[in-house]
Amino acid sequence: MGTQRGRLTLEDVWDVVDGSFSKPPNEDDEDHKEGFMTWRKKNAAAMHAILVSCGTQAFSHISKVSEAKVTWNILNLAYNYNSPLDQFRAGARICV
Repeated sequence: MGTQRGRLTLEDVWDVVDGSFSKPPNEDDEDHKEGFMTWRKKNAAAMHAILVSCGTQAFSHISKVSEAKVTWNILNLAYNYNSPLDQFRAGARICV
């Protein structure tokens, strides 16, 4: 899997990027604290993988973003990837 999505899937953080594991509503709520901590770790790992893989041009779009899902969506919009296949191929073209 030479794509960014493949790497994120392999690192078990794609669910944070695609939104299937969404950020819990309140990190201070005891009922959501463990879920928030898990989300935070996975989000940080996904952000790191995306940021270190992107070239200067792509990085300029996302350098101040803190959530992996938002980062992915910004890159998707910036580079006009509309289909899942386009998104799958995106890693090879915009991220080094």
